[in-house]
Amino acid sequence: MKLLTTLALIVSSAFIGQPDFAAENAKPDIEALRSRFVNPPPGSGTTPFLSLGGTLTKENIRQRMIEAHEKEGFGGVAPEASRNLKPAYPSDEYFDVYGSFLETAKELRMIVVFYDEAGFPSGPTGGEYINGNREFAYIHRSAPDAEVYFFANSSYLEVQADITLRGEMALEWWDPHTGTFQKMEGTPAQENGEAVTRFKLTLPAIRSAFIIGRKTI
Repeated sequence: MKLLTTLALIVSSAFIGQPDFAAENAKPDIEALRSRFVNPPPGSGTTPFLSLGGTLTKENIRQRMIEAHEKEGFGGVAPEASRNLKPAYPSDEYFDVYGSFLETAKELRMIVVFYDEAGFPSGPTGGEYINGNREFAYIHRSAPDAEVYFFANSSYLEVQADITLRGEMALEWWDPHTGTFQKMEGTPAQENGEAVTRFKLTLPAIRSAFIIGRKTI
């Protein structure tokens, strides 16, 4: 028997609401540096993870942002949803109230780091992907010169999957069970105006593999 599944890996993060200080910071002299050292411009403070739990509203988001800015001196925040949050991640209601982070950050000239996940590691979309595909899971990490994907089949059935990776890439298969590696066939394509690479993945029961993607364009 075989387990069939389709997986699209479109992983992204963005810095939203970051102030533009390029003009005022262009080639500053030592006195200008001294002035900014004593009185740092907005957005210069630490940008920590802001753990979100309980019930999230636009009002309490705004209050937490003001406290982070005025009491703690933070230059920004990276909101991180918990698994028991209301409204639940990644619902439409969650992203509706999330907009308050962006509105308040613009008002206070803070930075918002968009961490599109609930908990760690990133990739399982707050457990939604794993809940629907418990036998087959993945982790994605970026290296300086490549994208690294780890796929694991924890079931007692062979898994076949159609994989789509962002970007046009040359692929390599690294086998953690044998310590060997080999080139893989990938098909470049366009999806919503964006370059992607597609390939078919087959994993035997209780097996895993690393897929290394090196961008070609």
